[in-house]
Amino acid sequence: MTKEELPLHFIVIQMVCDNLSEQFIIMQTICDKRLN
Repeated sequence: MTKEELPLHFIVIQMVCDNLSEQFIIMQTICDKRLN
């Protein structure tokens, strides 16, 4: 992997992680509403 590819790869990972964390928060919110 070249130095040019690395930043893009990192950005993709960040985007995926951010997306997963957002979905997790949404799931947590739904679960909280069901519990309450």
